[in-house]
Amino acid sequence: MMLGRIVEITISGARVALERGFIKVSTIDRHLGEVPLDEIEAVITSTPAATYTSQALAALAARGAPVVIWGIDFAPAAFLLPMRGHYAQGDRMEATSYRLSPLQKTAMVTDCKSQSQGPGCRSRSQWV
Repeated sequence: MMLGRIVEITISGARVALERGFIKVSTIDRHLGEVPLDEIEAVITSTPAATYTSQALAALAARGAPVVIWGIDFAPAAFLLPMRGHYAQGDRMEATSYRLSPLQKTAMVTDCKSQSQGPGCRSRSQWV
């Protein structure tokens, strides 16, 4: 199954709105781009200062496209999922979790040589 476009919003102050069958992304002073609604599989927001119109969110939900909101640590903080279930939802969620560079998940990093070193040894996640 071929997936459509995954739109990532990275510009601080971006506004996401619905306009004539397109999702339009803009700032106060410029138009950043637009994507046809029917081509969107998911939307990822990796900036804390983006705004969405309720019309845009409803149109994405009607087409089964989830919206993923990243937290300040660039980990998923929230998923906005359509109320209607669909067999392809798992594929869409998996596609949004595999981000390309530069913010790709890495394996767990360990602060010690082996877990047998006791309580001083702890694991932490790290982003590249």
